[in-house]
Amino acid sequence: MTETEDFLHPIQLAIIDALRTGPKLRRELVQKLNIPRTTVYDNLSKLQKKQIVEKYDKKLDHKPGRPVRFWKLNGGQQLA
Repeated sequence: MTETEDFLHPIQLAIIDALRTGPKLRRELVQKLNIPRTTVYDNLSKLQKKQIVEKYDKKLDHKPGRPVRFWKLNGGQQLA
C-alpha cells in the first residue's frame, strides 16, 4: 500500500481499484461496487479534492442532450 492509500476509506480504495481498468460512469461504479450512488458521489468528490481522480464530460455518438460524465484516475497520481 502506498502512503496515500494509508489514509483512504475502504470505499475510496474500492473506487480507485475499479478505476484502474479505465474511466467509468458513476452509474457503473454504483453497479460494480453495489453501494448507494450518493455514497459513490461523496467519495468521488473527496478523491477529486485529493487530486486522485478527475472527471470529464464527453458527448456520445453526437446525440443531442447533455454530455456524459466520466471519472478516471488522475494521470499524475502514482498508486501502486
